[in-house]
Amino acid sequence: MKVTKTGKTLEAIADDVFIPKARQRRIKAKFWASWREGPSKGEPTLSAAIEVTKCSTIETWAQEPGFTNWFMNDQDHQQRLEYLFDMGLDMLEDTMQTAEKAADRLKAFEYVAKLAHKLTKQETEIKYLDKEIQTMSEAEIEKLIKKHSAPTLPGGSDEKEE
Repeated sequence: MKVTKTGKTLEAIADDVFIPKARQRRIKAKFWASWREGPSKGEPTLSAAIEVTKCSTIETWAQEPGFTNWFMNDQDHQQRLEYLFDMGLDMLEDTMQTAEKAADRLKAFEYVAKLAHKLTKQETEIKYLDKEIQTMSEAEIEKLIKKHSAPTLPGGSDEKEE
């Protein structure tokens, strides 16, 4: 029997790792979305989760080792994102060091540089030609239109008939 530095056996550590099923994930998401949106009700509990989600199966699930810690952890998503980001960085590092093709190593470097904001493209300022029109009065707009309009020929439809 192997014992870790914390005094736990590997079996005990494995029991602490909870791997949720799809339905459990959906119920947890439903609970936390409702809990955050609703009026403050104090500290969240499994009883509150059963009431909010209308899922009495939570009581059965709570008997599984690790379920309660997982279910009540409202930071789970952020922690998983951090973990996945860290894993992605490891993959980029591995690619930069071991990829056979130089192009793959360079592509990995470009991703890393982008993430670290080391290589940024100069963004071109967009200039709208009609920006001034937004602030013009009606009289100024009519003057502008007349200035840039093609002249009309005599007898054209723009002339008033008398």
